[in-house]
Amino acid sequence: MSLRIGLVGLGTIARAQHFPAIAATQGTDLCAVASRNATAEVPTYTDIHTMLASEPDLDAITLCTPPQGRFEQAMAALKSGRHLMLEKPPGATLSEIDALRR
Repeated sequence: MSLRIGLVGLGTIARAQHFPAIAATQGTDLCAVASRNATAEVPTYTDIHTMLASEPDLDAITLCTPPQGRFEQAMAALKSGRHLMLEKPPGATLSEIDALRR
């Protein structure tokens, strides 16, 4: 069984690091992307909420967005029951990180 991943934020780091890492990791598949301005070779949505609603089989979400604004996206992923992967730093403030942890 493969881990179905949805990626949010399709910038330089996502293309240079995340895409190759997911492709090289056995048992993982990039199945969807959410980006305001870019597209990929998988279903692409303009925001995380649309991606989560449209892709019920996603197992995990990886956020490749700046820390500012990441909290709301992270909470949406967690509230939808998906696993969550965050880049460093995981949030803009310590209180955001604590709220995600809880």
